[in-house]
Amino acid sequence: MIKRVLWGVLALIIIAGVWAGFEVYRVSGLGTKLETKLAGECVRVDVAPGAEDIQYDPETGLAFISAENRRVVDHNNPAPGMGTADGNGIYIVDVNVPLDQIGQATRVSPEGWRDFRPHGLYLWTGEDEAGTAAKRLFVVNHKSMARENIEQNVEIFNVGEGGMLTHLESISFPEMFSPNDVVAVGPRQFYASNDIVNQEGIALYAEALLSLPLSSAVFFDGEKGRTVAEGLAFGNGINVSPDGQTVYIAEWTDHEVSFYDRLEDNSLSHRASYSMPAGVDNIDVGPDGTIWFGGLSRLFDFIESRDNPAKTVDSIGVKVDPQTGAYEVVFQAFKGEINSASIAAVAGDKLLIGSVNDPFVLACPKPD
Repeated sequence: MIKRVLWGVLALIIIAGVWAGFEVYRVSGLGTKLETKLAGECVRVDVAPGAEDIQYDPETGLAFISAENRRVVDHNNPAPGMGTADGNGIYIVDVNVPLDQIGQATRVSPEGWRDFRPHGLYLWTGEDEAGTAAKRLFVVNHKSMARENIEQNVEIFNVGEGGMLTHLESISFPEMFSPNDVVAVGPRQFYASNDIVNQEGIALYAEALLSLPLSSAVFFDGEKGRTVAEGLAFGNGINVSPDGQTVYIAEWTDHEVSFYDRLEDNSLSHRASYSMPAGVDNIDVGPDGTIWFGGLSRLFDFIESRDNPAKTVDSIGVKVDPQTGAYEVVFQAFKGEINSASIAAVAGDKLLIGSVNDPFVLACPKPD
C-alpha cells in the first residue's frame, strides 16, 4: 500500500513538472521564430523613457503618450546607468502630418508631479456631469510603490487647448490593487485591469512563468469600485468596442485576448478567449472596431532587459477581427528597432508602436 502511495506521489510530481515545464516554455516564447516586418518603414519619434501607451484623438490629430522610466525604482536615488525619472509624464505628438514631418513630443501633464508613474491611459469624449461636451484623459498612476505604502490611482485630467492637461481628481479603491490599464465609459466611470497579485520574489516569477490565473478586472461607477472579472492570467490591456457592449481584456502571460459582454449593471460576462502569437500588452480599438495590440514573444529577454538597457527584445504588432478573433501579424522587430512593444495604436493613416522602456515611439504606415 505504501509503495502504491509513493508511486502515486511520484507520478503526480512528474506530471506537475512536465506541466510546469510546458507552461514556462509556452509563456517564455523560446520556440518563437523572429522576423522583421514593417519596422524598416517607420520613423522614430522622440518622447521619454518608457513611452508605453498611446491614445489618438482623431479630432485634433494629437497622440497622447504615457511615459515612465521603469528602470528607476527610487526616484530620489536612481541606479547608475538607468537614467532618471525626470521625463515621466504625459506627452503629445501631432501625427496628422507626413511621417517625415512628425516632430518631437511635448509634455502636457502638470509640472511638479515628482512621483508621477503613468502607465495605461484612455482618452474619453462625451458629456460631463453637467451635460457639457468634455474630453478627459484617464491615466493609471503607480504613485507609490514602496512596500509599506503602495498607492495605486487612476488620475482623471481635463483635456484643454492643444492637449494641455488639468488634473481633476485621483481615484483609488481596495479592489484596484495593481492596475495596469484603464478604459473609461463615462466622465468618472471606468474599468481597470489588475495585472499581478504577487509583487516581488519567487511568487511573482511563479505567477508570471506558470501563467497562473490570479488577476482580475474592476469597475468604478463614479462612487465605488468592485471586481467584475476574475481568473485572469496577468490582466494587461483593456478596452471597449465602439458600441460599448464588449470589453476586451489582454491576458499577457496566457497570450490571449478575452471578450466580455458588458451587462446593464456594468458586470462582465465572459464570452470567449482567443489565442494570440505573443504576450498581449495594451489594446487599441480602431474606429471600425478592429482590435490592435502590441506585445512581445521572448519573456526571458524582457526580464533581462529590465536591468540591462543594452539587451534587445523582440516586438510584435497585431490586428484582430472583433467578430471572429482571427489575427494578423502586421509588425515585427527584433534587432533593436524598438524593444518590447507595448501598444500598436491606429492614428489616421499611421500605426504607432510604443514600448515598455524605449525613449521613443515608432510611427509607421498603417497596414491595409
